[in-house]
Amino acid sequence: MKLKPIAKIKFLLRAIQRTIVVMQRKHSLRFFSEYRRMIKTCLWLEKGSQEYLNRQFFNMSDKELQTIYDNEVRETVEKRTWKQNWRRQLGLLSKYASAEYDSTYKKSRARKAMYEREYGISKDCIIQYGVMITSAHYRQGKLNVGHYVVFARNIDIDITGDLTIEDYVEIGEGSKVLTHNHKAGLHESFPECMPTSLVIRDHVLIFSHAVILPQTQEIGRHAMVAAGAVVNKPVPPYALVGGVPAKVLKFIASVDEIVKFEEEHYPPEQRIPIEVLRENERVFLNSK
Repeated sequence: MKLKPIAKIKFLLRAIQRTIVVMQRKHSLRFFSEYRRMIKTCLWLEKGSQEYLNRQFFNMSDKELQTIYDNEVRETVEKRTWKQNWRRQLGLLSKYASAEYDSTYKKSRARKAMYEREYGISKDCIIQYGVMITSAHYRQGKLNVGHYVVFARNIDIDITGDLTIEDYVEIGEGSKVLTHNHKAGLHESFPECMPTSLVIRDHVLIFSHAVILPQTQEIGRHAMVAAGAVVNKPVPPYALVGGVPAKVLKFIASVDEIVKFEEEHYPPEQRIPIEVLRENERVFLNSK
């Protein structure tokens, strides 16, 4: 029976996946020969395909095929573990993130305990209803949250990539924080997921319905993001940004005032040099 190209590819993928599942259940490498036979049996159907030309399975040694097998098994186990954890966390969020858990003090404490247990968010943070912390595409980065952070209601926080939120940050109602992107261009299937990292420094104010895109990378200390802003670039310290896409509208204080403020509230090793503050003012304001 002659299969169409798309049907051949689907047949190949299903066959490899079935073999991996069988080997995982048996926990034995005596099925490796069956795995190799399955690859060769399936790939001859795809001799003219891009996959065959790129990977050249027929020219591989047993050691190379063993490496492919190990990687396939590892990726399958990691995806299964991620999916189980994702479903468990989604079930907890659907319960504890509901408005019902704002109704009593006891229930609000139970909600905080869940976020502390699952995400490491300390109990001195304020968490209103509808705060969804999720990951996607079989990836989950590291979430680090400081003290006295305020999560207003109906916030979506993506932790596919790494996310750090420092002390005294406030995230307004309906805001979204994203930490993964997708590779642009022509794709045979789904575009590749590209996790990113984001750092939100201390005393940042993000007002309602703002969107922090993966390209942001960092929001400097004491910065303010206006309501409805879409941030796609790093935000300098002490800046007010707004608009779509977000731009620096002004700095919340003069350079001299910021220097005096930092001398009073930060140790010398954590202060921003005055040269950096003046350069930020020149680049973001005087260049308009």
